[in-house]
Amino acid sequence: MTVRSFSLDAVSLSKSYGRTRVFENVSFSIATGESAAFTGPNGSGKSTLCDIAAGIRRPGRGTISHYLNGAPLQGESLLRVTGLAAPRVNPYDELTGMENVRFAARARGADPLTAAPLFEFFGLARHRDKLLRHYSSGMRQRLKLILSVLHDPALLILDEPGANLDDEGRWKLAEFIELIRARTALIIATNDRGEAALCSSEVRLD
Repeated sequence: MTVRSFSLDAVSLSKSYGRTRVFENVSFSIATGESAAFTGPNGSGKSTLCDIAAGIRRPGRGTISHYLNGAPLQGESLLRVTGLAAPRVNPYDELTGMENVRFAARARGADPLTAAPLFEFFGLARHRDKLLRHYSSGMRQRLKLILSVLHDPALLILDEPGANLDDEGRWKLAEFIELIRARTALIIATNDRGEAALCSSEVRLD
């Protein structure tokens, strides 16, 4: 595998919607092999901060910079190296699990065959040709995790990754994070202390 170095530096980020302040003066940094947990009560802005980290939204104030092998990233170049699994990111009900993989792989320029061991790992191999509308909520969540890493992202953002997972699914999630953490910069947004403990640092939003 190609050796790569990714880094993200966020300084004094603030975000408001109208007169409603979401968060203020949030700073953090993360690099390949490192992980950060975004924690805080509901409505504290964890998902918004995830979107800002991914380059999907802009902060109201502050700066955020992304670099890959020393070169700055923004726009489409940042999106190409970012993986995201979040409640608001939904695969297609009218497609099978494998068809969702092929669609995502084509959009990301990835090889859909890389999903085969991931289907096995997450216990979805026998469900890969089942329409997504027939997946349970936990199976959907496992598929979201598969889709988030098809293109071997340099930055992986998991927003509430344990949502709808049973105990076995949560164990698999922890194992999955251990397998991928050395090759990516990882952000987990969570209210679960067990998930937060999987990260090497914490960004607390109040």
